[in-house]
Amino acid sequence: MKIGLYDRWLSTMGGGERYALTIAAHLAKAHAVTVLSHTAVRAGDIAARLRLDLSGIDFCAVPLRPPAELGQAAAQYDLFINASHQNFVPPLARRNALVVFFPARPPSGIVRRIRRATAPRIERWARLPRPAEGVYGSETVFDVHAHGLGQTAAFDLPAWPRPVTVRMALAAAAPSVTGAELRLDEKTVDEIALSESGRFYAVTVTAPAGARTLSIHARGSRTGGPLWLYATPPQTDHLRGRLFRRLFDQTWPNLGDRIRNSLPPNLGAIAAGYDLIWAISAFTQRWIAAYWDLPSTILYPPVDVRRFAPHSKRPQILSVGRFFAHNHNKKHLLMIEQFREMVDAGLTGWELHLAGGSTAGAQHQDYLRRVHAAAQGYPIHVHVDIAHSRLVDLYGSSSIYWHASGYGEDEARHPARFEHFGITAVEAMAAGCAPVLIGRGGLAELVRHGEDGYLWYTTDELRGHTLRLIQDSTLRSRIAQAALVSSRRFDVAAFEAGVDRSLAPLLSGIA
Repeated sequence: MKIGLYDRWLSTMGGGERYALTIAAHLAKAHAVTVLSHTAVRAGDIAARLRLDLSGIDFCAVPLRPPAELGQAAAQYDLFINASHQNFVPPLARRNALVVFFPARPPSGIVRRIRRATAPRIERWARLPRPAEGVYGSETVFDVHAHGLGQTAAFDLPAWPRPVTVRMALAAAAPSVTGAELRLDEKTVDEIALSESGRFYAVTVTAPAGARTLSIHARGSRTGGPLWLYATPPQTDHLRGRLFRRLFDQTWPNLGDRIRNSLPPNLGAIAAGYDLIWAISAFTQRWIAAYWDLPSTILYPPVDVRRFAPHSKRPQILSVGRFFAHNHNKKHLLMIEQFREMVDAGLTGWELHLAGGSTAGAQHQDYLRRVHAAAQGYPIHVHVDIAHSRLVDLYGSSSIYWHASGYGEDEARHPARFEHFGITAVEAMAAGCAPVLIGRGGLAELVRHGEDGYLWYTTDELRGHTLRLIQDSTLRSRIAQAALVSSRRFDVAAFEAGVDRSLAPLLSGIA
């Protein structure tokens, strides 16, 4: 059976990608599986980063296209799995499955309709070049963020009443690529030699008023893959383009991505066309029903619980989560505040450890600086971008685990701000930490209050449950052992069994 799995964000190699590739690796044991994305990734790099065996999978990079135009790519498969977060590819394969980490809310209400209409208008107003042909996803190469290009690539230019300068930089994707020819509406305007491997060469083109397409044609011999060149995103030298980049590439990059990849107005109808919808938790399942009025099957994320184990427990509380700003962050400042209150009230001998990856961008770096500042003068340690081996050691040596995502948020208005599942909490449970989790979102599904963890709703409860565990080592040990056993519900074997069980009725009629 031919199976295709699509993930637009594959190169980020995050938790969603591990979820998707665990499905692919399991199905590849018996079927021909191709993973589709827009970046020419190296299977070995992903396998090492996500700690997966991907030897039976074929990775295929396809040029950038809006999700609505990728249906034909899906149509060639017996089973198509869309595991790309909020990318609604029309389900045109014989059988189709959709992975939903959290559902997008369909356009409804005048405010939401205005937002949907505003995004494309902002982009048109900014008059940005857009990929048209042979342009692949962006990645960091030679320390530069750049798109991959095929042998022939093209960008659509915005309508502009005056000549406009377009700037970019080009680099060869392989030593066999020796140069590039640049054309405006198929008229050659420049030729550039790419004589030094690993170096970007600046290119400036002045497009006359009315020019519609800037195309780039690589010179040299075959590269052995789809990529011939790397190109930095073309920048137009006008006020609107500069303003857009300042606002939506630097200040609000997530909003900029939503503007470039706006959701389709018929996303509910597209979702309804899938034969199977996987929800990563009962929390996500509930909002799929609320937003889309569709049934779904819970397939909890796979957690490699066997990698974690308790050892040499110390009097420390741990919380793990990326450091970033915005209302849906991991509430590091709240946890610091609560731990400081406990210390000020007389707690001694215990430490709070906060571990997570950093996030690029001024506002996120400012948030991280505030976290560091708030921790000063107290037994609070902030671990940024630490090695995985060090994180595993922190899990194993910590006695209590905290999770606070979603505190102070309104679930009815902003459900996406809550933890949709809680992989780090399960990892902590597997490492023998006694979990004290906010009882909101997917976290409420991970423990049974008072048996293998505690759920809290107010900060008084957070401190109270924690102090009870600190003061009673027998209770702490019992809760931690029960949490370790409970974590096995989310191991990879349970995940694979869930995949087989839910796909069986779907694939029964396919030879």
